[in-house]
Amino acid sequence: MAVISGLDARAGGDAATGFGEAGLIAAGAALMLWPALHNGFPLIFSDTGTYISQAMEFHLGWDRPPFYSFFILALDWGRSLWPPVLAQCLATSWLIRRTQLMVVPGAGLGPGRCCWAGCRW
Repeated sequence: MAVISGLDARAGGDAATGFGEAGLIAAGAALMLWPALHNGFPLIFSDTGTYISQAMEFHLGWDRPPFYSFFILALDWGRSLWPPVLAQCLATSWLIRRTQLMVVPGAGLGPGRCCWAGCRW
């Protein structure tokens, strides 16, 4: 809870800043999502099928942990891989923003500070 209250204290805690934070997180997620959108399908790797089949067929492979499979199953309902991809992009964007606020105290929403690549890390 202290981490969340630290965000409010640094950001000012008003509604406009909250919408600004949500906008930054959404923009970061969109930047991470664009390769999959450009491809027309979420990017897959050689082990993607294993994770999907573990959850849908309820079997445990010897070389893959089941946790990511359950994450996919909880979000895709056997229909599409887009919801898990979107959730991952949002979670990663949120984590990057949280890290930026912890590493760079006072990093707000001012001009020049909204660009994720210029975080002064």
